[in-house]
Amino acid sequence: MTNKFVLLFFTLRYLKPVQFYWRIYLKLIRLLPFSLDIHPAVKVSRLNLLPAVAKYSSFSDTHFFFLNQFGTNVLPLAWNAPEMNKLWLYNLHYFDYLNQEQIDKTIAMDLIDDWIAQNKIGAGSGWEPYPLSLRIVNWIKFLAKQEADADLIKINQSLFLQATCRLLTKRL
Repeated sequence: MTNKFVLLFFTLRYLKPVQFYWRIYLKLIRLLPFSLDIHPAVKVSRLNLLPAVAKYSSFSDTHFFFLNQFGTNVLPLAWNAPEMNKLWLYNLHYFDYLNQEQIDKTIAMDLIDDWIAQNKIGAGSGWEPYPLSLRIVNWIKFLAKQEADADLIKINQSLFLQATCRLLTKRL
């Protein structure tokens, strides 16, 4: 036990006050309540987004195809299927396939709705920082190409929650 305190002392003695401040601040910010209040929707169609990069086809009407493995697209999807490896699940959560030219809008919207319904906040591969950040970008690019719809309210709320959650800035 004494060795731990000695090690801690020799570690902390070289830290600057600003480092102590930020370490404490980042620990305390997690204790604050999180609000789901959102402002009126921004018309993303007015944004001049770069077109999606053309990629190999990873989605068809019957299956997903990532890393030379097929997976079904029958809803509800198994977003965190234990039999699939982590990288395959990451590709599923990225939603890169939304920006394929041949994707049907209703299927794409059903996939987004299914993701929202099945992926609870902070649970599963989809809430890790990298898949989370890519999904946000891919959803926005997809939605920017769509006409405004009443069913976008739930998606906008989910995007707001994903973009403002503290999981994007995961710190120890």
